Amino acid sequence: MSYVKKSLVAAAIIVSVEFIPIVSGIQPNYVYGESDLAEPADMGFGDTVESLEADVSGRQSDKEKLISTRQCPGCDLRDVNLAGADLRSAELGGTNLSGAILEDVDLSAGSNLGNVNLTAANLKNVNLTDAIMDGANLTNADLTGANLTRVDLTNVNISGTNFTGAKLPHANLSNTNLRGLDFHGADLSGADLTGADLSNCNLKGATLSGAKLLRALLFGSDLSNTTLYHADLQDVNLVAPDSSVTQSSFNLDGANLSGANLKGADLSKASVKGTILKDAKDLTAEQKADLQKRGAIVN
Repeated sequence: MSYVKKSLVAAAIIVSVEFIPIVSGIQPNYVYGESDLAEPADMGFGDTVESLEADVSGRQSDKEKLISTRQCPGCDLRDVNLAGADLRSAELGGTNLSGAILEDVDLSAGSNLGNVNLTAANLKNVNLTDAIMDGANLTNADLTGANLTRVDLTNVNISGTNFTGAKLPHANLSNTNLRGLDFHGADLSGADLTGADLSNCNLKGATLSGAKLLRALLFGSDLSNTTLYHADLQDVNLVAPDSSVTQSSFNLDGANLSGANLKGADLSKASVKGTILKDAKDLTAEQKADLQKRGAIVN
């Protein structure tokens, strides 16, 4: 291939709409003008172009294979656009989908995403109902509006993941570090959050009806307009050891807060009809009387 032709190929690769992100992993060395794609002593410009061409070709081949067969374990699908694809029951174990666009993709019906790299992936409105995600990496992924019904996330890296408006009914998040994550408007009905660290989370407007929150940490979280109807919050900790937190204007009807640590918690505006507060810690006599008057069960 001539130098001019290779130059044109390189330019085409860089501006390609389908594969714009392929160059995102190249970190140029501005001192030496080198690339991470190869050792500079062994690779010239033409070799670099051919390497990029092979990379593009490989990813395109993997993408076509996945769409046609729904089978692509261990494939390289970094930054590819799969928006809207029907990938129900897909086999993707160990695949690299970092930075990929998976918006509105259907990965339900037991799709295998075990050990998949989804770092910084766009997963808006993706359907992951009953998907297998053991060992997956969702660091900084966007799961806004995603459906994760019955998904086990206990062995998944979800650092920096956005769950705004996500659907997580009956999902397993027990003993998981969820600190500081955004669950604004999320549906966590019936989810298992036993022992989970939800401190400093945004749970504004979230639904936690029937959720298991035994021994969960909730201090510093925004629970405004949160529904915890019939949620089990036994021994939940709503406050940090060295500070107080105001939790008012949210629904605790029918919730079980037996043994909960309520030190500094303001429940004066919360709906507490049928709320069980037996053995709740650090409630004053005045608070107990007020809560009982408003329908709470206090011993």
